[in-house]
This record gives sequence, C-alpha cells and structure tokens, in this order.
Amino acid sequence: MKRSLFLLVTFVLMMGCKSEPIAPKPLDFTESVKIETDAGVMTVGLYGNSMPISVKNFLAYVDTEFYDGTIFHRVIGGFVAQGGGFTKENVEKPTKPAIVLEMTPAKVKSEKEKDAPTLPLLSNAKNTIAMARQRAPHTATSQFYFNLKDNPHLNSDITKPEPNGYAVFGIITSGSEVLAKIVEMSKSGKKVLIKSIRRVKPAAKGDK
Repeated sequence: MKRSLFLLVTFVLMMGCKSEPIAPKPLDFTESVKIETDAGVMTVGLYGNSMPISVKNFLAYVDTEFYDGTIFHRVIGGFVAQGGGFTKENVEKPTKPAIVLEMTPAKVKSEKEKDAPTLPLLSNAKNTIAMARQRAPHTATSQFYFNLKDNPHLNSDITKPEPNGYAVFGIITSGSEVLAKIVEMSKSGKKVLIKSIRRVKPAAKGDK
C-alpha cells in the first residue's frame, strides 16, 4: 500500500547501525525553504552539497508548488511527522519518478585511513528532514518526514552492502517549536495543512 511509504519495521531492522553521525555545519547549506503550515512557519536549511539528489528532488516539488495544500498525514509523537503526499481530502497526489537512495558518507575510522579527512554523516537527529520511502531503497518520491527526536536507527548502516537507511537532507533553522504543535494538533484528530513551501535566500558564507 503506497500510503505506507515510511515503514516502521525499519525501527527493528536497523537497530544495529554502526556508523557514528556527525551533524553538518550551517555553512553546508546551499538552499533554504520556508514551510508555512496550520501550526506555524518553519525555515529549513538544505544540504545540497552533501545530498544533491535528495535536495534537487525536493526542490523540484517545491518549485512546482506540489506541496501546497498537502497534509502531515502520519504523525507519531516522539518519533516522526510525515507529509508531502496527500491532499486535505486524503487523496494521494501523483508524483515524479522515484529517486536513488543517497547513503551519507561515513566517518573515517580505520588505522589505514586515519590521516584522511573526516566526512560528515547526516544523522536522523531531532529537527532534521529526511526522505520517506517504501521498504525498497530506491522508492522515495515526494514524501518527507521530520524527526521529532534523535532516531539513529534510521541512519544508513555503511557496513551493509546494499543501500539502506533514510536520507537526511536538511534541518530546521527556525520555527522548530512548530513540530510540537503539529503533534498536539494531530492528537486531537486534525491533519495539519501545509499551506506552502517556498525557497528563501540561503545563509551566506560566514553567517551563523
């Protein structure tokens, strides 16, 4: 069933992840978007350099105003808030083709590579945004989710040969309190509406 784009079975399957996430710095932002919802407004910085496929895909939906009028259709308190695929009438919208799952680069650990530069690993940390998908790895389309807490079990496990995990491609830079409101409204049975998602001017180099 397409509605099950985010499968909670991964909660069990990925508990053995061995990678150690390192949060990217704000200087890594290439774009920012403003997300206006019934619960308030959030600004999200996007890591286009680290996750180019995911960011390009997300912005393609943003630029065509695809997300306007969609809802957060799956909200699990203490876990994730997922949206970007269904209208307020609970009708699934047709999407572009699915994208390749981007596994994030790993922190260098081996003795042989100890002098090599350390690469950032984007973690499913609180307030980050990531691509939702079906169980198969290369199935993400328009839907995304916000992590309501640190969810390391959703990270890529780089010790496995097949692509896995869920691709984080940005983080909330302002308005993180909106996530709590989304959860609160969801508990009362209300599906929070995404009024619009628009690009905003990205942070300039050196901005904090």
